[in-house]
Amino acid sequence: VRTLVARAQGQIDPALSSRPALRARMLSVVGALHCEIGQSKLCEQDLEQALRIEKAAGSAGDPLLRAKTEYRLASAYADGGRTSEAMALLQHALPVLESQQPPDPMAVAAVWNAIGKAYLEIDPVRAIAALQRARALERGPNGEDTLASAGTLGTLAIADAQAMRWNDALALARTRVELVRAHFSTADVRYFDALNDYAEVAQEAGRFDDARDAWEQVLAGYEHIFGRGSDRYIDTELSLGDVLFRRNHLRESIFWFQRSVADYRAQESRHGEKYVASLFALSQVLGMYGDYEGAAAAAREGYRTYQQTGSPTPQWTAAFGFRMAHPLAFVGETRRAVELLSSPMPGDPHASMTSSFEGLRLLWLSDTYREAGSHDRAEQTYNSAIAYLKSHSLPHSAA
Repeated sequence: VRTLVARAQGQIDPALSSRPALRARMLSVVGALHCEIGQSKLCEQDLEQALRIEKAAGSAGDPLLRAKTEYRLASAYADGGRTSEAMALLQHALPVLESQQPPDPMAVAAVWNAIGKAYLEIDPVRAIAALQRARALERGPNGEDTLASAGTLGTLAIADAQAMRWNDALALARTRVELVRAHFSTADVRYFDALNDYAEVAQEAGRFDDARDAWEQVLAGYEHIFGRGSDRYIDTELSLGDVLFRRNHLRESIFWFQRSVADYRAQESRHGEKYVASLFALSQVLGMYGDYEGAAAAAREGYRTYQQTGSPTPQWTAAFGFRMAHPLAFVGETRRAVELLSSPMPGDPHASMTSSFEGLRLLWLSDTYREAGSHDRAEQTYNSAIAYLKSHSLPHSAA
């Protein structure tokens, strides 16, 4: 597939330079294919170029084609953590697709699905509402889930997990895996995608061994289908390292974190959210080994890279600031660490991400006061951290 897509890419410019409308259509299709085979950088480049051509056509252009390109590019942006840019594109595309005659419910469902994904980390309740609209459009005539709704089931499961609805999340994720397995081989990419989402939900619900087993299968499957240079394979390396870290298998986790950082760099994914996450994961495990200078260096690079993404959100800016502050406290930069840890975690207080990082903020602020020699303040803040963590029943909290 990669060879065929590369051949198509090479023919677009020389063959279609005098036919902008057709060139935009082909760039949109080839860009979407690049996303499907895990080449996110080429995907974004092609879709951005297609959208520039479609915008330049103005009223003479095809609004439906433009809306589809906007949806595809928004999906790519959302996968790369560029949430605000993704939402702007989706809000422009949605009314065009909803007014299409005859109606195309699958196209509208795809946009609602993308909106749900964009809200996933920052507002899981809004994500659930958008994903339920997508699921309703994709279901069969008797309200049953179908292959069309399988992908939405996985994303809805992750949203439920983010909202700490653990039982609902696990049930939806299992339903999707069974639905896909009933129609496709267990060597099919759709099966590995379903298993990948199940692993993420299982980890959020504290079922670390189930998550590890699933991600090991996904890693082998993605290597066979996409190769080790694909974003999907590298993302799974990071996920596997994370679940091993949570199981306290530090030696194994540091291997996968180091490999994911190296592989993201080799693929020039230096501005992706996943690359940032791999740097902070590496920082955390280096800190646990006592390599505080190495931990601080990785955290600084992660924070700096995130600030350069062009669309930082208040939640992730705060979360990454907290994660950088903790190693800084152990290399003599306690004043800077206290500054970063002084404000509460923004966002929905009922969301998993918000409560997780608020608990960690209090814990790490306590460590910082201790390292600075402010033992009374440290003790008071540790007590606050314990009280907060006890009142929030997160299965993977630091309580």
